[in-house]
Amino acid sequence: MRNFSPKHRRFRDAEPTIGRHVSVIVANGPPAVGHMRQHQLQGAIYCLIATASWGAMFPVMTGALVRIDPFTFTSLRYLIAGAAFLAVLIFKEGWSAVHFKEERMLAAWLFGTAGFAGFNFLMFLGQKMIGKEGALVASIIAATMPMLGLLVNWRSAK
Repeated sequence: MRNFSPKHRRFRDAEPTIGRHVSVIVANGPPAVGHMRQHQLQGAIYCLIATASWGAMFPVMTGALVRIDPFTFTSLRYLIAGAAFLAVLIFKEGWSAVHFKEERMLAAWLFGTAGFAGFNFLMFLGQKMIGKEGALVASIIAATMPMLGLLVNWRSAK
């Protein structure tokens, strides 16, 4: 458990109460307010960067789709990103993190590929087929997807 300020005692110094996590809060008190605000600001900045990067993808793809087809671009994109994330995982966690213990790897690979690469391939293909206005249409469609998900969940709950 991470301490939020130097004045707080370490987890091992905390006296046990109800459970390991609760005992830290009881012994150390809540996190410092200034630290939480800084953490929230940092989190908001990360979300803004992710959103800007995602939004910039559509105009960039307009130029890229003139030179490369959507399937090749999506394949290269995920191969490079997958290799980079695998390298980071091995560097941070070691080779033991790559070992799969009786997991259903084929199903995970199939659904992951369909969900991520399939979505982007179809979005880029549609953007290319639409033409000049493709970036705007694709970004609007992608931006409405969370609302569509809410509607589908709401309808299926009835």
